[in-house]
Amino acid sequence: MAAPSGGGGGGGPVGFSNSFTGPAQAIEIVGDFCYGYSGIVTSVSSAATLLEFTSGNHTIDATVLFELASEPGSGTTYWFDIEMNDQAIVRQILMDPANGKQPSDSDNMHIIIPPYTKCKFAGYAGSGDEQFCVILRGTVHR
Repeated sequence: MAAPSGGGGGGGPVGFSNSFTGPAQAIEIVGDFCYGYSGIVTSVSSAATLLEFTSGNHTIDATVLFELASEPGSGTTYWFDIEMNDQAIVRQILMDPANGKQPSDSDNMHIIIPPYTKCKFAGYAGSGDEQFCVILRGTVHR
C-alpha cells in the first residue's frame, strides 16, 4: 500500500508518514491542512517555547489556541507570544493582577503565516513552574 502524499513526518504505522505520533515543536502538513500540538510544556520563570518551525513554499491560514494547562497561581501574570522572523507580532495576556486582569481562557487567534517564515509560539508565567499548551490548525495555500 502506498503512503499518502502531502508531507508530514510523524512516523506512525509502517508505510504511512502522516499519522500523529505525539506532541512536537513542529508543524505537520498533510495535503492542504496543517497542525501543531505542543503538548503540556512547563515554564520555569522564563518563556517556554511551545512550537517553533519555519514555513515552506506556501502560505498558512491558521487558528491558534493557547491554554494555561495548570491551575493559575495567585498573583501571577501569564502571557503568550507569537514571533515571526524573530519579531514579536502578538502578546496575549491571560492574567495580570497588577492591572486587575483576572484569569481567563485563551481565545482562538486567526493568523496568516507567509512563505519561508520562522515562527515561534511561547508561554510565560511570572512565577514559573506553570504549564502551557498550544494548538495550531490551518489550511495550506500553495
